[in-house]
Amino acid sequence: MSEELMLEENKDKKAPQENFITLRNFRKSPEVENFYRFISENDLRREALMILEVITSKLTQKKKKKSRKIQ
Repeated sequence: MSEELMLEENKDKKAPQENFITLRNFRKSPEVENFYRFISENDLRREALMILEVITSKLTQKKKKKSRKIQ
C-alpha cells in the first residue's frame, strides 16, 4: 500500500520547467538576472570581474594540463 501511495504522489508532482537551465537561457534565468542586478546596484563590477578572471584562468589551466596528458 505505501509503495502505491508513493508512486501516486510522484506522478502528481511534476517538475517545474523553470528550474531547467540550458546554455541558451542561462543568462535569462531569474537567479542570474538577480545576481547581475545585485552586482550593479552595489557597485561590485570590478570585484566581480576579478573573481571571474581568477575562475577562468584556473579553468584554462586545468584544460591545458588535460591536453598535455593526452599527447
